[in-house]
Amino acid sequence: NCRVENYLHTASKRVIDWCVQHQIGILVIGHNVTWKQEINLGRKNNQQFVNIPHYRLIEMLTYKAQLKGIKVIITEESYTSQASALDGDDLPKYGDKKPVFQGKRIARGLYKTGDSRLLNADINGSFNIIRKVIPDVFDQGIKGLPFNPVVVDPLRVTRLSNFE
Repeated sequence: NCRVENYLHTASKRVIDWCVQHQIGILVIGHNVTWKQEINLGRKNNQQFVNIPHYRLIEMLTYKAQLKGIKVIITEESYTSQASALDGDDLPKYGDKKPVFQGKRIARGLYKTGDSRLLNADINGSFNIIRKVIPDVFDQGIKGLPFNPVVVDPLRVTRLSNFE
């Protein structure tokens, strides 16, 4: 348990340090209350995923961000993986009408928009999480926005900014 706690502290510190370094003033975190319900990633992966204390990581990110003056917004993330951010699909809350989306995930980690553009599925999901908080953020497109989406791995950070 000390190992997990240390890992969470290290991961949250690296995320917040990255935000400070890149002058990020708002950290938007997607949260899903049913994250660990009825997952089917295979027996071994299920055991590992269910044991990750996601809420504890969110707590650490929140308090470390606040210490650095970064505002944290936590939002529900229903349909953010299925909806196409670049096509501007509607993002209903879970339980609302059954949505229809223009794009779809075509492989692990790859999303295809309605007009056949390809982008990283995690980037598509993160765009949609931001759209849940700021619905008109991409009305003028994504070029020139004051942020660049990244997939954050606590051991490395990869910039993905070629989705214009």
